[in-house]
Amino acid sequence: MIQADEILGKILSEEKRLNLNSKVVLKDYIKKYIKIESESTELCVICPPWGFAKYAIRPLESKLTDAKISYIIYSVDQNLLSADYKATRKYMREVIRIIEHDTRQALKLHNFSKVTIVGLSLGTVYATSVGNRIKEINRVILITPGNSIGEIVWDALFTNKLRKTFEERGVSAEKLDRYSKSINPENNVKGLRGKEIIIYASKSDLIIRYNHTMKLVDAMKRKGVEPKLVVNNHLGHYGTNMSFILNPKIITGKHTNIKIPKLSLPNLNMHVGDRVKKIRTDIRSGIKRMRN
Repeated sequence: MIQADEILGKILSEEKRLNLNSKVVLKDYIKKYIKIESESTELCVICPPWGFAKYAIRPLESKLTDAKISYIIYSVDQNLLSADYKATRKYMREVIRIIEHDTRQALKLHNFSKVTIVGLSLGTVYATSVGNRIKEINRVILITPGNSIGEIVWDALFTNKLRKTFEERGVSAEKLDRYSKSINPENNVKGLRGKEIIIYASKSDLIIRYNHTMKLVDAMKRKGVEPKLVVNNHLGHYGTNMSFILNPKIITGKHTNIKIPKLSLPNLNMHVGDRVKKIRTDIRSGIKRMRN
């Protein structure tokens, strides 16, 4: 049985969305969408996955609004993850700084009794670091996290071209991890003690492998952090992320009966650009149907 991870991973790889340039300079690489409810006592900060398109997270946005939960949702340029590993660390550090600053500002201006930070996929790098630094954050939810950037890049299904580029330039997974040490999730867990930590993972994840999630869990336990694990066998990476976006009961307290739209898979003989357009169109129309 072909997984969604395999199909989408193949398309992402063929689409050449990964930036393989040796020098990457970015401008306007982070956007934010802020809604503070005047009567709200809860703030939710959403850290996005790689290649995040805002339309894909609108169901979660609408559910937070319905529950009168204030939120800050971020969108980050996909070129943050590139073959210029020095730029990757630089810009990821800056994203972490911005999210931390915005969260602290929101806490100064509003009396929130509960603060949750959510990281989706690669966004768990940002969520772990910010959750580690801000004591007022009392709940951290990580969806398919990994332990380190080097191991994620080396083992993810769609990053084979990036890995090959690194190897050609003499950069190993170990070197990448050493350089990214300050932002790797496994090195940002001490400040999570005493907080509610919830990790969603899939044993069939082909993007951020389950064993990398468990390495992060082990790193947490060594620092006295006891996360709650929610593990599935078959949803894979994209399915686990989307199931949370469509049904964030852990945040809103309300269960959503998910009506998964029937999506037809594109013909693999189609031009890759046409395939990507078809999948995007199907996803958009499916999300609209689920919201109605």
